[in-house]
Amino acid sequence: MTTSEPTNASGRHAEDAALLARFEAQSIPREEWTHRRHFQVAYLYLTQAPYEEALAKIRSGIQALNVAFGGENRPEDGYHETITVAYTQLIRQRLAVDSFVDSEDFCRRNPDLLKKNALLRHYSAELLKSPEARQQFVAADVHPLDSSFSATGETTQVKQVIVMRHDLGMRRGKQIAQGAHASMAFLCYRMFEGSVTIADFGPAQQAWLSGHFAKVCCRVNSEQELLDIYNAAKAAGLEVHLITDSGRTEFHGQPTNTCLAIGPDTAEKIDPITGHLQLL
Repeated sequence: MTTSEPTNASGRHAEDAALLARFEAQSIPREEWTHRRHFQVAYLYLTQAPYEEALAKIRSGIQALNVAFGGENRPEDGYHETITVAYTQLIRQRLAVDSFVDSEDFCRRNPDLLKKNALLRHYSAELLKSPEARQQFVAADVHPLDSSFSATGETTQVKQVIVMRHDLGMRRGKQIAQGAHASMAFLCYRMFEGSVTIADFGPAQQAWLSGHFAKVCCRVNSEQELLDIYNAAKAAGLEVHLITDSGRTEFHGQPTNTCLAIGPDTAEKIDPITGHLQLL
């Protein structure tokens, strides 16, 4: 191993920060602006900002880099809106059901997305090559983008979302403990009601329990925001459990609402409630 290779998470995060800075300064050489680099940059923006804001930065950055390379963003070549938006949506879906150490970890664990023909799972080649698709985003004509394939070819539609208060400044260990309480709550409450089997759960919960236990952790910045999410989830008919810490180890002995868990349920039901939240 050379001294230039990162040996720990902080080193890898420093490399990610440097990559993003070079991208924003349009200082990445053309030969280094590979398909993989596109994914790393998109991953970094999506972990730092809400989807629409991240997409805007990805879009403008790619266009600016094309110009820096001496090219133009014309209807017949250069920037491609559908490819950019489609890949950004697919990356976002992977982030919604799993967590990653850094951009290299994301690429390593999602090799299917890095294949040049990955979008052909969703789009016909004819549609992707059309001027319309280059100039504006067009919907997939083979398989919907909102049901993304995992690296093993499975769909990733069922998940549990944990929403954590970021304003409390909890220790990382405390956050993990609170999130674990939230994630287990729906099982614990059901078990205390009496003998329970897998057949006692709904279809989405059965799929989650027999699958990959997909979870995504988001953050809010106040107790009121947490309660608003809680009430919205209840109003939507979702299973939601609010965790109140006793305050014995933090919060000066005061019982404190720390986090909540929604689901497991389908993404189409949960996303309208939590899709705008920033990842933890």
